[in-house]
Amino acid sequence: MRVQVLFTRSIFCALFALFCMTSAAQDAKYYKTQGDGFYNKKDYAQAINSYTQAINTDPNYADAYNMRGVSMLNQDKKQVDQAIADFNQALRIAPNFVGAHNNLAWAYDIKNLPKESVQEYSIAISLDPNTAVYWARRGNILYKMTDYCNATLDFTRSIQLDPDKDEYWNSRARAYLKKNDFDSAVLDLDEAIRLKPESSNYYNNRGLAYSNLGEYDEAISDFRVSMEKDPKNSLPYINIFSPLVREEKYNDALGYYQTYKQKGLKSYLESDKFKFYQHYISAVSKVQTNDLDGALNELDGALNDYGNEIKDESRRSYIDIMTLYAHIYELQQQYEDALDLYDQSLTIDPFQPDVDDAKERVSKMLEKAANDDKAGPEIRLINPAQGETVLLINGSKLIYGKASDPSGISAITVNGMKVKNIEEDGMFTIELKLAPGNNTLSVSATDKQENTAEAKFSITAMAAPANENATRGGEVKNMSNSEVAQTASAAGNYYAIFIANENYNETDWRKLANPVSDAVKFRELLVSKYTFDPKNVDTLFNRTRSEMLIAISKKVRKMGKNDNLLIFYAGHGKAVKNDDGSVDGYLIPTDGNGEMPTWVSTNDLKSVLKAPAGSPGAKHILFVSDACFSGALTRGGQMTASPGIQRQMEKKSRTAMTSGNLEEVPDISMFLKYLMQSLDGNTSKFLTASDLFSDFKDAVINNTKNIPLCRAIQDVGDEGGEFVFIKR
Repeated sequence: MRVQVLFTRSIFCALFALFCMTSAAQDAKYYKTQGDGFYNKKDYAQAINSYTQAINTDPNYADAYNMRGVSMLNQDKKQVDQAIADFNQALRIAPNFVGAHNNLAWAYDIKNLPKESVQEYSIAISLDPNTAVYWARRGNILYKMTDYCNATLDFTRSIQLDPDKDEYWNSRARAYLKKNDFDSAVLDLDEAIRLKPESSNYYNNRGLAYSNLGEYDEAISDFRVSMEKDPKNSLPYINIFSPLVREEKYNDALGYYQTYKQKGLKSYLESDKFKFYQHYISAVSKVQTNDLDGALNELDGALNDYGNEIKDESRRSYIDIMTLYAHIYELQQQYEDALDLYDQSLTIDPFQPDVDDAKERVSKMLEKAANDDKAGPEIRLINPAQGETVLLINGSKLIYGKASDPSGISAITVNGMKVKNIEEDGMFTIELKLAPGNNTLSVSATDKQENTAEAKFSITAMAAPANENATRGGEVKNMSNSEVAQTASAAGNYYAIFIANENYNETDWRKLANPVSDAVKFRELLVSKYTFDPKNVDTLFNRTRSEMLIAISKKVRKMGKNDNLLIFYAGHGKAVKNDDGSVDGYLIPTDGNGEMPTWVSTNDLKSVLKAPAGSPGAKHILFVSDACFSGALTRGGQMTASPGIQRQMEKKSRTAMTSGNLEEVPDISMFLKYLMQSLDGNTSKFLTASDLFSDFKDAVINNTKNIPLCRAIQDVGDEGGEFVFIKR
């Protein structure tokens, strides 16, 4: 009997516990349902209370944790940490809870933790690959991370799963815009507009795509429709300015800007990054009134305010400035300067049909001037200068000169010897045997109209002194303190740009491990031991083609006549041998794919290295490339140091020092290792680039398969001078 009672009591306890559990679950579900009602009404405070009661009743209610976290984020983003705790608790209870992974990714995005956000969206996608919104949301995070290639892939998948969502088409179009794939952006925005024709933003975005393609009429039309759809949308009022200026409709452009101001609209134009654009707008107003000098002053102000942080988002604005500069030079009949700037503008952005037309127009003016030319070329001796005493190395001296003529130069002779090295701008070099004492150089130049001119120059030569009193670069050991101070003072400011690319957007180029760390170490060495002021040193890591070219172009334009610029590049490079045996060298930007137009060519570099009109440009430019790179950037012949630091600093130099010619360059750089060792171990106050190169080149050759080069860059104004490092 007692056994039966005990058994009955056990059954009763089990049933009572089951009843309590069922009752608690029902109560928890009741509170959860109540919370959902408050949530749908956007009464997030009451929703949080109800979800909390559900959790108190059933601590293992994963969905209640999830919804309480979502309610917190909707009520106040500052509660993000509590929300993250709730999402994580939901996932501890139910690890495969897709909604909780999705919401945790959202919370991480709010906390600006993009990698963590991508990870959670990736888990959600792996659990439910057929939900379009997860792909789209991960694409948005990748877009924020500037990973436009993978963002595009995610948006493509979201479109495949839900092709009727207009925002997915717009999102992919925005990614295409960042990738400079403007044709694809237009097609996607066509579809977005078809699905949602009332959207002002979609018309604005398509206008941007058309503007970047140089289809200015279509761009202007879209911006006007965008304004009609939403008169409070500030963006089209600013974005329409550039295409109207390109069509020389200055009154219309300025009118839209005045409307923008009168309406009290705000846009990116008010941010510090775009403060420079106000100068551009002022320059346009001055062009309209034919105040061309005033317009040039405003454009100078625009470049001064552009800042050192080069961003792709302001790429087109920078090009607008360069193109307006060129147009003003054209109006002033400075055709060669205009042509150089039109070339530079097209180098940075080839989608400018108006600039193509302008180049053709200016070229015809230059061709007419050349055809009308009846005078012989102008001839200058650059290095050595007229009357200068030079030191002979093995009885020889490398002579630098320049012959200028509107039609171009076809032939030059020096003392009857034909010059083989004539550059496009008429710069020429020739090595001559000279006798100690007075020497007369007779230079004859013939232009392409067969007009000939002759000039005679006198220089004095002497044999080089014995080496016992000389050190590297011709620095004399017993140089006085005043001479050292005078030489250092005459050197001007030292600037540097460090460009290092590791992470490539396209699959054509593998990720590299060392360029950024190498650039950081090199920078620290120059700043700590040589006269490179940190404020004059820019670092550009993992940058696009336009960002690289704009950075160099902008810095070159700011150089004073005695200033020095070092440009360092580390990353992928490519040397391409042409059918005719010539070699083209390329640097690979982060947005470079398998096509040459997306790379940075030697001609691109030479274009942005040219001094601006009316400026002497930098005294010395040294380009150091730690990449597979071609000798195509340089003129033939090895660099040779001329004795005397001061003489070397007086003449302009444009020098390239590269880690390889046609060979593959390894990720772990022996070139940079030995270069930095030489700089670090240098004991001389002054060190020329050629002496630096001579000190470490054998080590590179002996320890790698690469043959480093150090030569003058052709066609950008090298005059045989030397870049000189000055120790602190």
